[in-house]
Amino acid sequence: MGFCEFLEKYRLKNKLRKINQKKYNIFVCYHKPYNILENEVLTPIHAGRAVASNPLQDTKITLKDLKWLKSKMIGDNSGENISDKNRYYNECTVTYWIWKNITSPYVGLFHYRRIFDMNDSNDAINHEKSVSVAEKYGITYKNLEKLMSEYDILLPCPMGFSTSIYDSYVKYLRKDDIDFAFDYIRFKYPEMYSYAEKLKVSHVAYLFNMFITSREIFDGYAQFLFTVLSALENHIKDREQRSIYLQRAEGFLAERLSSVYFDYIINTKSLKVKEFPVIRLDNIKSKKMFNFKRFAVKNSKDKGITLILRIKI
Repeated sequence: MGFCEFLEKYRLKNKLRKINQKKYNIFVCYHKPYNILENEVLTPIHAGRAVASNPLQDTKITLKDLKWLKSKMIGDNSGENISDKNRYYNECTVTYWIWKNITSPYVGLFHYRRIFDMNDSNDAINHEKSVSVAEKYGITYKNLEKLMSEYDILLPCPMGFSTSIYDSYVKYLRKDDIDFAFDYIRFKYPEMYSYAEKLKVSHVAYLFNMFITSREIFDGYAQFLFTVLSALENHIKDREQRSIYLQRAEGFLAERLSSVYFDYIINTKSLKVKEFPVIRLDNIKSKKMFNFKRFAVKNSKDKGITLILRIKI
């Protein structure tokens, strides 16, 4: 090992040690330069750093952008990782990285432009200018201490569709992918199969691969998620013949699998869940934001679940 390699590993070890000192570690995924979200509970991370300069990526960044990302945050290509699979797994390469490298008691996942409104404010304007984005939406240590003392899992409000979750996936993505995943769940996790089948009739699901929960619950989720996604990855034989968009099968399917797992564990383990609207931060400087507001479901078979509509504010 040369000195430069030693120094790089030494610095990484110190970074991980510092990150793991946090009680609450919500990782904010970035794939390009954007406003940094970081505080005592938010940790920015570069998703897909191992392939960031790959010309086949559907989102390209310059060497200047990559240098900026490296200077601002840790990458998911450090420690034990699957960063080189980011083209297919999307932000789930960060979920895997958390699973294998982070020991904090509570973990979570946000996106650089999607976060929870944990104040339930539904308001991106009526706040003091000096208050940070995290403070505006209650993403603080104090608020998490309170919430996690009352709830087991924090999730985005379920997203509503005009058709079933299964039918919408088949319409826009690949039927053979989701059918394989369902069949594999029936084989590997028969106790969860009925919850997968529910997506064939349900019009709502937990999407975005976003969550905050305890390490114990997260470990079970990650084990399930990557067992199924790994099986799908090995099953797909026509990847190179697909469009770049449809090559991202594992990432798209992960959102549906997350809903299966959380629905299963919430109902079978009697866990307490708190759902939050998702704020989309498109451009903080110009104060253009999007919000997922709650509306009651009328004449819906999915009793007790909320439909979410996207509203510009």
